[in-house]
Amino acid sequence: MKSFKNIFIAAIFAVLLSVALVWPPAVSEAAQYDTYGYTTIVAGGTNKVAAFTTNTYNARIDAPKSEYVALEFSFKNMNTNGLATTFYLQRSLDGTTFEDANTYAIAVTPSNSASNSTTRLMTNINVGAFGYLRLGTVGHVNDATPITNLTVKYSIKR
Repeated sequence: MKSFKNIFIAAIFAVLLSVALVWPPAVSEAAQYDTYGYTTIVAGGTNKVAAFTTNTYNARIDAPKSEYVALEFSFKNMNTNGLATTFYLQRSLDGTTFEDANTYAIAVTPSNSASNSTTRLMTNINVGAFGYLRLGTVGHVNDATPITNLTVKYSIKR
């Protein structure tokens, strides 16, 4: 009878040990997220948006596991006009088929109207359950404010 009891205790111990080895460790809430990094979807340089025009980029933003997307827009004015440049974004469920209409229109007014001054705007938008965005177009159809050195970055917290 003692040997059956010893075998039973050893079996229980083996089961508990295997469960303890497989069980995921407790993680703090902050450690559940990847650290912030960013992805550049339009990379500076001499990429120019001329006056009275709109450029098409169709640059995809992947955020399938995030409710919020942080965006950074940066550019240089090429004159002293100081009027806003608008960034248009559309949503998608699958990352390939995007809305026809612009879901978000983010107007960025230069922080300094001096020629060649850099303007930078950072914002956070709620994309809800939509896993993808696309930077469709950038422009200023109704004004004479050309820009250059356009950079667009995004970041998500997973």
